[in-house]
Amino acid sequence: DDHSNFRKLAVKEKLYYFYTSPVIKFFLNTITYLIFLLLYGFGLLVNYDKAIINSLGSRLEWQDLYTIVFVLSTVPVEINQVRNGRTKSTWKKIKDHFGDTYNLMDFIAVCMFMAAFVLKATTPYNVEDAGSMNLNKFGSYHANRILSAMCFAFYCFRFVQLFEINDKIGPKVFMLKKMSIDLFFFLFLLMVFTVSYGVSSQALLYPFRETSAPEAIFELLGRAYLNVYGEIDLDGLEEDLATGHCKFINDSTSTTFYTFQYTNFSSNNATNATSCTKDNLLSYTLVGRVNYYTCFALLCLYLLFVNVMLINLLIAIFSNTYENVEQQSGIIYKTQRAAMILEFRERPPLPNPISLLYFGQKVCKFIYKKYIKKINYEKDLQK
Repeated sequence: DDHSNFRKLAVKEKLYYFYTSPVIKFFLNTITYLIFLLLYGFGLLVNYDKAIINSLGSRLEWQDLYTIVFVLSTVPVEINQVRNGRTKSTWKKIKDHFGDTYNLMDFIAVCMFMAAFVLKATTPYNVEDAGSMNLNKFGSYHANRILSAMCFAFYCFRFVQLFEINDKIGPKVFMLKKMSIDLFFFLFLLMVFTVSYGVSSQALLYPFRETSAPEAIFELLGRAYLNVYGEIDLDGLEEDLATGHCKFINDSTSTTFYTFQYTNFSSNNATNATSCTKDNLLSYTLVGRVNYYTCFALLCLYLLFVNVMLINLLIAIFSNTYENVEQQSGIIYKTQRAAMILEFRERPPLPNPISLLYFGQKVCKFIYKKYIKKINYEKDLQK
């Protein structure tokens, strides 16, 4: 009998091999990760009236206990991955570790989470008394909300890696990575057209701009960028024409009579025919006509190059990337699956955040062997 030399495993051994297998580690970590995302998102959406540390005046809530412990448990896991790197040089191990996009996202997410957690823990419980509900005061309460929202988005994107284990979705995730690289370099080309149109249109619509107002940044790039998605916003263009060419000045003792600077218009009410509007600017001012139609022509050229040519170029680039990846989808899936198995083989048998118990036991064991056992051995020699 070929199996005569194999002994039957005990129940304890079966449980050990079962829970230390990569596939079980993967499923357990996936479940705890989903719980983390649900509680983290729930804490962002719901603002409780009671906190768990009222005596300190903190705004910490019950679900924050799980999220902070979960995030802290990921730190030793990342350190263990760096320590188990394939190279001997520590610097090379760190470089290779952060060369992976997911590991870099983990590092950024942990830093953002800890910063948001500190802000939330130090924010007074009674936000009304602390002035945090004042929308004119940007305090720690609002900074925590922004950091937490961005951190939650990072952790959601991080969940995409778990799809790589599937033979259907895994290659698609790889396609997204390759397309993201294509999109990154495409944005440089798009930026040339966006900046050229944005600066030119603003120069024509606001010929008398005296200061570089912060709103000009959005008007310069924001509107031109939104044009790429079909948001033409001709009404906004007409409003900018009137705003940029007209300025109210009160030249009378009456508060209802205004003169529009840079024009010969005057009005004692908003509906007067001589009001400084887009129609009146086009009808009665030469500069208004030239600037408006020149800006409209630039908009047409910009949409022609960007919406017709550049967007179709991007689609062609994505199609080429899709075909190249699809031809090698089998190899990509097997490579990703093998990398995932190797990663979870080195993970602790307990999922996050329970893995802190595993690493705590490892640290205590190391301290005992390194120091306590050595001290006891030296005492025995002295005897």
